[in-house]
Amino acid sequence: PGREGEGPFCFVLPPPLFALQRLLPGPADRQQAAWAVGATVRCTTNRHAGAAACRAGSSSLVDKLRRKGARPRPELEVAASNVGVKVPTSSAFPPGAEAPALRSRVHELLERRPELLERARTAEDFSYLPMSASDAQDLADLQTEFYPAASYPDDAEWCAGLLTHPGIVALKACLPGEPEEVPVGLVIALASRAAIENFTDVRTVDVLRQELTLPYYIPWDAPERRTLGYVLSVGTVGELRRRGVAQALLRRGIGELEARSPDLRAVALDLAAYNTAAIRCYEGLGFQRLRERPEAYMGEGRKTYSALFYALLMSGDGGRQADAEPLSR
Repeated sequence: PGREGEGPFCFVLPPPLFALQRLLPGPADRQQAAWAVGATVRCTTNRHAGAAACRAGSSSLVDKLRRKGARPRPELEVAASNVGVKVPTSSAFPPGAEAPALRSRVHELLERRPELLERARTAEDFSYLPMSASDAQDLADLQTEFYPAASYPDDAEWCAGLLTHPGIVALKACLPGEPEEVPVGLVIALASRAAIENFTDVRTVDVLRQELTLPYYIPWDAPERRTLGYVLSVGTVGELRRRGVAQALLRRGIGELEARSPDLRAVALDLAAYNTAAIRCYEGLGFQRLRERPEAYMGEGRKTYSALFYALLMSGDGGRQADAEPLSR
């Protein structure tokens, strides 16, 4: 570890996380970045990059901006494979965690063709396409940037199994005018009980029963049941955040869940309480907080965080039920 200097807090990505898993940073030899920790930036680089990164963390420019009451842009210098780019780091990482290395091929594409960024200023400028097994490696690479290592498998074979499961809704966002259709964002939703039981853990299934299927009388008695959906992941690469892409992906993912299941009653997800960017995104789409579980996530040292359980409730005619109340238990 290097020295500590001044710097801003950085929250960007809104994806959900699995509960009851330790969200610990990866090995130090994989990280070459400065990570925002509250009011400080802790430099965690190797000896060749450490001095420069620490000087950047305590730069006089940041001090001047603070004295003026302004804040520098929430960007960190993150090392990618042979590509040096500035991108915001995912808000799914707990405060104090080391920033991830960038593995997705989209970063090299954007450095080679920066004009693509100018063509995609709003969510409507992107193409939204279904994902297939051919996207497995891209999915695996993106997940290492979106989530801490302990919270999501980064194996391409596992991702291929996910993308070919019949109970999965998987969509990707692609840059306009880019023929390779490299994903820059994605949403993965579980559409059936079989998919939920296969790709989440026992604790998640228990919470779905306690908070949704039982109190709201949602039928969920067979593997093929599609009355309940679960958002496994949603996110956008750092260079293209704050353009509404994640929310557009989520809207389309929910629409696809509804199209595949006329009997859909609710769409659920869970996330860490520190992920305020995700909370704003989900609540903006009508998701309601149903439960908070203290100390469900482990962070740096002994720090723990609550897990928040959200659901979007549907009315019987297929509409949204914004103010639904559960039946007494």
